[in-house]
Amino acid sequence: MLFTNSAAVLALVGLAAAAPAKQEPRMLSHDDVVLPRADGGYDVMKDWQWTDIERRMEKQARERAEEEKRRVLAGETIPAGARIRSEAQPDLERRCDKTTEVQVLTDTQFTNWDVAMSPVIGATGGQATVAVSKGYSITNGITVGAGADWTIAKDVFSASLKIDYSHSWTTSDTQTFTYFITPGQYGLVVSNPYTRRLTGNVVTGCTDDPSYDPYTSDSYEDQNYSGMSWVAGPIRLCNSTTYPVPFCVGTGTHN
Repeated sequence: MLFTNSAAVLALVGLAAAAPAKQEPRMLSHDDVVLPRADGGYDVMKDWQWTDIERRMEKQARERAEEEKRRVLAGETIPAGARIRSEAQPDLERRCDKTTEVQVLTDTQFTNWDVAMSPVIGATGGQATVAVSKGYSITNGITVGAGADWTIAKDVFSASLKIDYSHSWTTSDTQTFTYFITPGQYGLVVSNPYTRRLTGNVVTGCTDDPSYDPYTSDSYEDQNYSGMSWVAGPIRLCNSTTYPVPFCVGTGTHN
């Protein structure tokens, strides 16, 4: 699901800044969705409300894409595929200017697949609860084709895209988000991070005969949830009558 950023999401739902950043722990129902606020607090809505917001954001994303396409065709912006940085490397033997460049082909933002924030708990003997637990992590990441020199490419990416690929977030023990699990079901707390994804090519070699290696870059936004540092994006209960629990967003299972 495409979006602009977390600030745009909050503006869309009218949750700009209503309460102090510090909020007391609360028990959440199976259909509650937690949305972060810019002040470090959070708001809770039902999943049907979040689904409605997602639909509206998808509509806005399509409109933005059409506007961007119009601007590109009109020559008002730099088209996709522009190279955003290069590092020259003299090569006396071949007598050419050898470079490493990052070519951006797509730049999209969306809510990503489930990221676990707790173990799976089974409410097999009656109602149970599950809370965010420590030790679950997520990291800015990038994958590059085998032909690229990652030592050189990493520096180019960091300088060009302004993304720290060593930055990670790890959950801590907290009772801020504790969900009831319906009897007879299994559930866990998950995050669906707001993600910026860049795709394109690492272009290396002589300028008259370069090689192209594809890359995919995923990065996230910092967010504080009443004292816990994590990535921005909705937090919810993912539950099922079966185990392992199928992903609520994405493909896979939670074990």
